[in-house]
This record gives sequence, structure tokens and C-alpha cells, in this order.
Amino acid sequence: MIDLTGKHIFIAGGSRGIGAAAASWAAAAGAAVSVNYLRDEKAAAGVVADVEAAGGRGFAVQADVAEDGAIDRAVDAAARATIHAALDPGGFGRDYGTPGLPHRTGHGIGMDVHEPAYMVRGNRTPLVPGMCFSIEPTICIYGEFGVRLEDIAYMTDQGPRWFTQPCPSVDDPFGTEDPA
Repeated sequence: MIDLTGKHIFIAGGSRGIGAAAASWAAAAGAAVSVNYLRDEKAAAGVVADVEAAGGRGFAVQADVAEDGAIDRAVDAAARATIHAALDPGGFGRDYGTPGLPHRTGHGIGMDVHEPAYMVRGNRTPLVPGMCFSIEPTICIYGEFGVRLEDIAYMTDQGPRWFTQPCPSVDDPFGTEDPA
């Protein structure tokens, strides 16, 4: 089986059928899983419960992935859910509040550096081949610390590809520690 430890998989249509099976498979391979659903939140919650019962991390994310901009918003929601669950689910400000995650998850990159499309709730711009964008979730606890891990990607016909390689972990952002 492939090792997906440390990866986060977003599964469109993950609340039923082959999507639910893919979510279970990805979790068994070590990935955190965002289970996308359109209308049936209860079914998505059931898949998340199965993933977590098997020792994985799962998150339900509502989005109509056929709608323009839905993936941008779903990426933002999935990033927030993952960070909240991993760090301190009870202590962070909800939504875009602080302490917590006050910044958008990413933005388009071009001649002006900060450009649409923005990976944030309310965005309606689709990610299409040829677009370049950042993925930069920010964690901010005023008076204590702040961190933004920024990676750059571009969209192809086959999906996103990295310009920069994402860091191995928050604890080892430059990949200098021996994994053994």
C-alpha cells in the first residue's frame, strides 16, 4: 500500500459510494482526509466517524465542486479544519478570528504578486489550467508567535503541481531533521 503519512487528501464526493471507499483507503494509508459533500452532511459525518474510528483524521467540507470557485473555498475550509484539529480545537478563534487563522489560505500570483483567485470563503473564481497561486495558511497567536508556511503551485489539466516543495512538517519546515 502507498504511504500517505503527512498528506492531506481532499475527496470530492467523499460522503458516499466510491468516494467514501477512497476516503477510507486514504486514511488507512496514513492521510488526513477531507470528505466533500454537497447536501448530505450526515453521510459525510458518518464517513468522518469511520475514518476516525480507524485511527485517522477526517473532516467534512461542504461544497458544490461543480460551482465556480467552490474548490478555492473548500481548500480554505479544509486547511482551517486541519489546523484547528491538529493544534488546539478548543482554544482558537473560530473562522477568521484570533488567536487562530486570520488570513486567507492562498491567493493568485502574477505580475502584482497578490492577485485573484483568493482561497477564501466567498470566492467564486474557478482554478483553471495556467493559474499560479500560493498556499499559505497562517497561524497567529498575538503576543506568542505567528507562522506562515508558503508554497507556490500552478494548475494544469491534471490538477495542481508544485513550484516549491511543501515543507515536511511545522516542526521541521526545511526538512533538515533526520526522519529516522
